[in-house]
Amino acid sequence: MSSIVSHKMTACTQIAVGLVCLLRASMKR
Repeated sequence: MSSIVSHKMTACTQIAVGLVCLLRASMKR
């Protein structure tokens, strides 16, 4: 049952990384 939690954590981490990349890209422009 911990696999579901870990999957959610991974998804949240990927989304967070994506947002950070977008913010950095917008800052460079």
